[in-house]
Amino acid sequence: MGSQYDITCPECGYRQRLHLGVGMAYTSIEAVIDLVPHALREPVLQAIQQNPAGVGDFRHALYCCSDCQRRAGRFYFQVTDAGGRVIEPEYHCSRCRCTLTREAEADAPDLDDAPQDWPCPECGHQGLHSALTVLWD
Repeated sequence: MGSQYDITCPECGYRQRLHLGVGMAYTSIEAVIDLVPHALREPVLQAIQQNPAGVGDFRHALYCCSDCQRRAGRFYFQVTDAGGRVIEPEYHCSRCRCTLTREAEADAPDLDDAPQDWPCPECGHQGLHSALTVLWD
């Protein structure tokens, strides 16, 4: 099941909405191929055709920009082709264009306490608040 979190800063009023996890339509990566970045769709489909067992994890995961500290929920996937090449997405920050890094705690999409350790990307205040607002399928 997917989760929607609203992240807020008590100091400056910064707000962000994050979508994490998977829904009921996520039965296979082919079923949600529209979520794969356009440039990777064909290589992903070819890799799956060559190596059906090479499909790894896929879900909306938590990413962070190491430059401006902005968090983002992006569609993560891992597919290995017949030659052993691993295909994963690379995303860039919508604000500063730096490469986003997938966060380890994204493996457990529970953000009830995690934002308390995050600095606000607008004012730098340490200790954002989060609220689980929607469970989606």
